[in-house]
Order: sequence, then C-alpha cells, then structure tokens
Amino acid sequence: VGMHGKDTWPIASVKEKDRLEGVGMTGVVVNAGLREVLCYKMGSVVSIVEQRGKIPCAVVGLDMLSAVERGVWDKGMLLAGIGIARVGFSDMAGMASGYGQLPSLDGRVSVVEWPRGSTLEGLHIGGLGGEIKINRRVLARGLGYFLETLVHEIAHDWDGAADGSRTHERAIGILWSKIVEALL
Repeated sequence: VGMHGKDTWPIASVKEKDRLEGVGMTGVVVNAGLREVLCYKMGSVVSIVEQRGKIPCAVVGLDMLSAVERGVWDKGMLLAGIGIARVGFSDMAGMASGYGQLPSLDGRVSVVEWPRGSTLEGLHIGGLGGEIKINRRVLARGLGYFLETLVHEIAHDWDGAADGSRTHERAIGILWSKIVEALL
C-alpha cells in the first residue's frame, strides 16, 4: 500500500472504494491476510471514513442556503421525520439496533461541503442516533435526491453495517414505505 501513496488504504473489494474516494482517499484491493495486518496498524475503512468525514471542508448553516435549497431541506426533513415517527418495534424486529423506535433527526443532520473532488454525498457517523452529514450539492439536485440520500443515511441507524447489507436495504425499504403510507 505504501507504494501507492499516503492516502491509500487496503480494502476488501471495490465496494469500499467509493466510500474512500468520498473522503479523498484511494482504495487498493489486497488479500485478506495482508489487509488484516495492515488494518491492525492503520485502522479499518470505516474508521478512516468516519475520521475524515468528521472534518468536512465547511459546515453550511441553514441560513446560508438559497431559498430553493432551504425549501428542499425543509420538505425533506419533514417527510423523513414523518417516516421515522411511523417506524415501530415490529418494523425493527430482528434488526441489530434492538430499539423500539428510531431517534428523531433533531440536531443530528447537518449540511456540509466536502473538499473539491469528493464524491461523498452523505455520511452517517456512529450507531443509533448518530450524526448525519449531507453534502450541499445534494440539495441542489432536488427533493427526491435529498430524500433518497437522507433515507439511506438514516437507515444506518438500524445496523451501522456497510452499504448494501441486507439489513441496510431492508431499513431503507421500511423508511420509504412509512413515508409513502403517511402521504396516502
């Protein structure tokens, strides 16, 4: 890994590559034994993404958003909040979190601008009730895209697992269904 540069990290598959690129790093696929040794010394992909993700280029106050961005933010947060409020214990049965209800979004979602070249659009840091960061450019893409990104990050409350896990995908589906039910 050292021959690839200081911002290179050992990864298990190309799935992890996107997360690293989102925080300005490069992933190099290495065999399991070597990766285990390197990650013991360097830390895991999750730890480096969380560490780097906690230091966005700029946190954007809601008062700094354009009228269009603020409208997207307000509607998206309202809809996501309605979805969260409708999730009950039976929906979460068998999920890793083991809690009966997801925590509200109050005070834990922020708009950020990551360094130029970052492909990261959203980041969930921590377990249940963790901090959620949304890239400002997501708001510019409209309500649907913001809500898609926000729901994806909220779903990490259930399991904290990597993107694409069965639990994460199930959580995304449950949240979307609760939002749609509320609108009907």
